Amino acid sequence: AVVSTQSGHYGRDLSSLGNSIVNLLRLIPSGVLVFFPSYGVMNNTIASWQTSNIYSRMLKIKHCFTEPRSKNEMATMMSEFDEKVKHPADGATGAMLFAVCRGKASEGIDFADMHGRAVIITGLPFPPKNDPKVNAKMNFLDQQKRNRSDSLNGQEWYVQQSSRAVNQAVGRVIRHKDDFGAVIFMDKRFSFRSNIDELPKWARGFAKVNEQFGSGLRELSLFFKRHVTRVSEQETEVAEPAKSSSRLSNMYDAFKSTERDLPKERFAAPNLDDSTHEFTPPPKKIARTNKRASLLTSLNDATSSDFTFTPSMSPISSRTVTEYKTPEAL
Repeated sequence: AVVSTQSGHYGRDLSSLGNSIVNLLRLIPSGVLVFFPSYGVMNNTIASWQTSNIYSRMLKIKHCFTEPRSKNEMATMMSEFDEKVKHPADGATGAMLFAVCRGKASEGIDFADMHGRAVIITGLPFPPKNDPKVNAKMNFLDQQKRNRSDSLNGQEWYVQQSSRAVNQAVGRVIRHKDDFGAVIFMDKRFSFRSNIDELPKWARGFAKVNEQFGSGLRELSLFFKRHVTRVSEQETEVAEPAKSSSRLSNMYDAFKSTERDLPKERFAAPNLDDSTHEFTPPPKKIARTNKRASLLTSLNDATSSDFTFTPSMSPISSRTVTEYKTPEAL
């Protein structure tokens, strides 16, 4: 996360803000999100840039989109934004979306990888103090604070709402463990320790205040060179196994084409009893019906002299055999 400071608070010099964003766009690849405190501030700022050459300079670097209020228009706009991020034209390097904190783009939409390489926060999105609901809420909390010392007062709640809106917008840039992106704060108040402490824990440790805008640009340039190179190397490593797999596939296809030209006997299972490993068909089995026919033929051809009747003395065992004698012989 890069904390960049401007002279004065947000809104005092819109031209300075626009020129700073133009310089940032030259360093940021693919998609960029620029968040404003409210729809009114966003529309007035863009109108101011359009009257000068700032907006036209932005268009030469990124395709520019503005968050609409309608849900149907939002879906159409996001489809066009996705197309321009993936396929920029007319010399552009990606697309840029002007959006609003607490708006549709800051909550519930995933700007992973190339869709959100940087989030630019242009100011602290405090709730409008002239809103009757905001005033009623602050008065209620102040009254409750008198009865409960551990509760928030109206001013603390007011600052808390701004921090929550900022953190929601900041979370658009990092969506998974291998994602990378920059968070850039274009308001001097973000250099205060109290506001840095309100950032998410994962971003708080990387926050750095740059008193000079040029030093912030140099760090941002090194950041993207380092990570873009890392991603390119990872993509190359992923492509190498794919090439190897393609080579193996070609070798297999060549082997299959050779197999069709050779006799099938060469690919049969070898006969281990034959040293030549030639194809030897297995011997055919003799059917049971043929065995019975052979046995009956042998019995029919046998003579009576081939059989001797010797009665057994035991009706149970036929193994104890005794010669039969007549009573006269006894």
